Amino acid sequence: ASCEKNYVQQKEIPENISFSNDIITIFSNNCISCHKSGGYFPGLILSSDEAYNQLLTDGVSAPYINITEPEKSKLYIEITTMMPPGGLLPENKIAIVLKWIEEGANNN
Repeated sequence: ASCEKNYVQQKEIPENISFSNDIITIFSNNCISCHKSGGYFPGLILSSDEAYNQLLTDGVSAPYINITEPEKSKLYIEITTMMPPGGLLPENKIAIVLKWIEEGANNN
């Protein structure tokens, strides 16, 4: 059964991940209720055109994205341990974000 689960999840990961289509969609569906202007976490606004720039430059001690060590990216750590607060993203969505970071976190 676990092989079937892995196969299904792999199929759901796009070959070429697009920030504007795939990553923003994940944020829009799961994150912007808190990460918007006037939201609970206004330090990272994921509902604006500035979301990409914020991910690469903001963060308390380092940017949210670490393309040299993707699994140490603040964004990846937070979505695998505590975000969103109502329940973590599905595994395939986390895999999409990680793959995007591994591919260089391009703004495409």
